Amino acid sequence: MATWALICKRCGRIFEYSAIPDSLANHFFPQKPQFAKEGVQCTCPNCEARFIYQLSDLRYQAMQNPGQR
Repeated sequence: MATWALICKRCGRIFEYSAIPDSLANHFFPQKPQFAKEGVQCTCPNCEARFIYQLSDLRYQAMQNPGQR
């Protein structure tokens, strides 16, 4: 399943923000989740740094093949 991901502002690792529901429409035109005007605070699961992220920070993360981890 594809996800919306963020890049940690401290360590640079990519982490999942939310899953994208598996539907034909989302396959071609996935809709970004709603963010507050002031952004959303998220914590990196790798380094545990907390930062405010904006909607423009979201990145589409395609589904990985099971052998590519």
